[in-house]
Amino acid sequence: MRTAIVYGTKTAETREDDRLKTRLDFDYYFGTVAHRFCAQAVAEYPVTVYGKGEQRKPFISLEDVVEGLTHLAPGDPEDRPDDLTVYNQVTRAISIVEIAGMTADVGSEFDLGVAVEHFENPRTRMRPTRRKSRTTAMTSSSADRTRASRRASVTSSRR
Repeated sequence: MRTAIVYGTKTAETREDDRLKTRLDFDYYFGTVAHRFCAQAVAEYPVTVYGKGEQRKPFISLEDVVEGLTHLAPGDPEDRPDDLTVYNQVTRAISIVEIAGMTADVGSEFDLGVAVEHFENPRTRMRPTRRKSRTTAMTSSSADRTRASRRASVTSSRR
């Protein structure tokens, strides 16, 4: 199961029983952007978009994740597929700047003065220097072995 970035902290079940509560985690630099934006808005700190904010991220609500998992978790192990099946859970891809705008809009509904500010990306890394590569002649038999080895590793990783 591959799940997109999950937003939200409650489901119908967690609302009924306090023992099932989830929590909102965020980290200033590396946390989920939606959670970070919400924490910044509540603190009335400017919502910080790094760069232009055009990068798109896949999102899905916690309620949709739970619903999807309940459909995919068969009770009887015999009902499970024999081969590896990957399911992707995503509702939609949203740009970072769109998320910032939505956060500001919702913040204004709660009389929070939420500003959206753009900053240089603190994660920008310098490009590594490239070393000149040595070209090695590969005989056709060694090339065939390399291709066969790659196919075998791809096939075994799919199982």
